Amino acid sequence: MLLELLVALAIFVVAGLTVTAAVERGTSAAELSRDHLIAVDLARSAMTQIEAGIARPETLSGPVPAWDEPEANAGGDDGLRSTTSFADIAPRPTGWKLEIKTEPAKYSGLTLVTVTASKRRGATSDAVSASFSLAQFVRLSAPELDSIGDSDSLSTRAKAGLNRGGDAAPDSSSNPPARPPGSGSRVPPAPRSKPEGK
Repeated sequence: MLLELLVALAIFVVAGLTVTAAVERGTSAAELSRDHLIAVDLARSAMTQIEAGIARPETLSGPVPAWDEPEANAGGDDGLRSTTSFADIAPRPTGWKLEIKTEPAKYSGLTLVTVTASKRRGATSDAVSASFSLAQFVRLSAPELDSIGDSDSLSTRAKAGLNRGGDAAPDSSSNPPARPPGSGSRVPPAPRSKPEGK
């Protein structure tokens, strides 16, 4: 009886260790998958900001700060957020880093931009737990070459059209005729049409 109990206990322990190891492998695989998705999202977001001209490659390179939503008001039950702005909160480190490299392309006006998002296993470790690289041709403009508000061929033609149209007499068909003084503001109703078939 004691021998059977020991054998059953040994089988239970081995089965428990097997299940525990399988759960740990599944958890680490899920974390690795999540980190890979975050790396893809960070690289694509950075590339989109560079393409749109919202950010420059040199300003995005480096550690990625955490994105913290302001906490909900503790005293109110109306669900409103607190008035603390994002700029008031010091960013905490996330372990993620963006590395952005630019090199001239053989195509005129384009630059090859390579964005790499990576996460280190530990604060002092050089081992990478997740990484994703994205390379794309982008038309970068220098900040001093910003031409917003400058004249181009379209705005020049539009101004010429306005000037030409401003000299002409106004079209009388688009303006309603002036009413004589004292005629009142009442407009006579439009005649009604009879329905068909009556």
